[in-house]
Amino acid sequence: MKDQQRSVATIIGFLIIVAFAVCGCLSKAPATNTTSTSGESTAKSGTNSASGGDAAAVVRNAFAQLKNRSFRLHEETNMAGASADQIVTRVMEVVPPDRTHVVLNDLEWITIGDQRYTKTKDGWTKATAPPRPDTGEIMREAFHKAVADGNLKIEHTGTDSVAGQAADIFSVTGTVQFKATTIKGYTMRVWITRDGLLRKIESTNEANKQWKSVVTYEYPPDIKIEAPIP
Repeated sequence: MKDQQRSVATIIGFLIIVAFAVCGCLSKAPATNTTSTSGESTAKSGTNSASGGDAAAVVRNAFAQLKNRSFRLHEETNMAGASADQIVTRVMEVVPPDRTHVVLNDLEWITIGDQRYTKTKDGWTKATAPPRPDTGEIMREAFHKAVADGNLKIEHTGTDSVAGQAADIFSVTGTVQFKATTIKGYTMRVWITRDGLLRKIESTNEANKQWKSVVTYEYPPDIKIEAPIP
């Protein structure tokens, strides 16, 4: 059981890196539309408008806000060929610049700076996270290159409502090369409400049906993440 939990955690950890790699990639370039006055005004004001003519700018604005805003996300991931008990659920709270609280199925941990607190059946333990390569930055570069090369495309594909709010839907599709691994058939659908905030993401790997993930975002003003033990 413990080995299965570790395996699930490793896979979800990879998916988390992929998601944040895309976030970093999309928020890396300036989110202004130089070909449309309407789009340029939209990017500066932070208000979403699909009529601005630059879908990438709207999506970049929404992802960029995650870098400086507290939020809570809920995720359900269905692994390839998974039975009902292999659907992985994750709740993550983020308080910039360096505080996260994650509940992944039966696993729970808090990270504050370089301190990591892990909850076990015996209570909380504390450890200092060792230095490690910035895999997220490496993947951000890979996604950024895929967008620049035209291998990853961002398009406005429709409208919907999320939690009673009008939203635009955008698609991010294509192929990404990460070191020796080629992520083919990657598809991400993004819901952004008219206030410019990211509200929902559906991700899948259509090429191999390896996984499907649905993430929803909330922005409660009172999120606090504190150390559970001294």
